[in-house]
Amino acid sequence: MQKTTIYLVRHGETEWNKKGILQGWLDSPLTQEGVKHARMLNQALHIKNIESVYSSDLNRAIQTATILAPSKSIIKDARLREIYLGEWQGQKISNLNSLPDYITYCNEPHLFQGATQERFEEISRRMMECLQYIHQHTTGNVLVVSHGVAILCCLMYILKTPIEKLWEIANIQGTSVTTLECINGHFNVKTIGEINHLNGK
Repeated sequence: MQKTTIYLVRHGETEWNKKGILQGWLDSPLTQEGVKHARMLNQALHIKNIESVYSSDLNRAIQTATILAPSKSIIKDARLREIYLGEWQGQKISNLNSLPDYITYCNEPHLFQGATQERFEEISRRMMECLQYIHQHTTGNVLVVSHGVAILCCLMYILKTPIEKLWEIANIQGTSVTTLECINGHFNVKTIGEINHLNGK
């Protein structure tokens, strides 16, 4: 039996998160609060006996992974990236709220067909491809640092949630932990978006 437990973590709060700017494949550094929360999670992860660390190749995820597991080498994988948002990247959300495509993105994800944005199904596909790769090459406890929408798309696939319910799955906060267990290629969701480390638990 091959068993892998994956602790899927969203990166800490960034400067653009704080300013309400969409990032996608663009980047901004962690805020002081984001660094603080990552350090708090570091303490909680000490008891997990993390054996391997994977991260999105975007800097905010790498910065978070480095804080969470400073003594481990980080394997970077572009398949763990956030959704690609095309011309929306780097723009304030308040400037996008009146755009028909953005309204569809937020309210009817199953109908979203943005001209330059990545489709939710594509994100699910690359995320699951990466997680299966990790399972095939690693046993034990693995830390994986990724992004909010990417984690939701992963959960959507595993839980067989319809795309129209994507935004209802969970609120994936910065440094939250979603725990996946994979046995012989079959994934189960154990916890979603835990933030016990922020509540002193």
